[in-house]
Amino acid sequence: CCAVTSTERALPFGIFQAGVGAGNFYAATLGGRLLDATGSWRITIMVIASPGLLLGAAGMVGVCCLSSAGDMSDMSMHPSDLDTRSSWRAKCVTGPLLASLARLTRVWRVRGLSWLMLSRAVGSAGQATVVAWLPTLWQRDGMSRATTGAIFGAVNGGVRMVAMVACGAAVDRIVSHTGDMRWFVRLQMGATLAWGALFLVSLYSSSTVLAVSAF
Repeated sequence: CCAVTSTERALPFGIFQAGVGAGNFYAATLGGRLLDATGSWRITIMVIASPGLLLGAAGMVGVCCLSSAGDMSDMSMHPSDLDTRSSWRAKCVTGPLLASLARLTRVWRVRGLSWLMLSRAVGSAGQATVVAWLPTLWQRDGMSRATTGAIFGAVNGGVRMVAMVACGAAVDRIVSHTGDMRWFVRLQMGATLAWGALFLVSLYSSSTVLAVSAF
């Protein structure tokens, strides 16, 4: 753990965030076109969500079966009776759930984690506000759903992808030098204040924007 450099730690996080940005781009771009073509939110959401659910299920099974085979025995914290002869349910359901609970219990004791989780939750709420506010504002001015999805996907996906990779690397370097995890909290809270300012602007835009943003 201690031999891992700041760059090596930032790279996986950056790749993960790049995937998040790419997913946002895909969802917004395809969602706008599907909504224009079908006129149904239900169909649009089901089509967009299906690949993520399938990938999540495949990843769950892969990780569960890998850990049950003992390849991650040092970190899995599985019950002692879990081995390759156990049932599939014990390998891929019961064991991973118990292991996850054990990890969460251990990680929760880390100092400052509650503040990190709080800042992330508040930041996500602020981001969701912008996601609801900006497309509504564009469509109010006459932009089609397909065009809104394409532009918003490029803005939210592309800009966020670059920003998160850069911020992740910068914060990691700061924390490595100062040993102060509160920098991550400060970054999240600062972003939330920016989103809050945009939300206040939306309050004075129209009642539709207010309703969608509040939702």
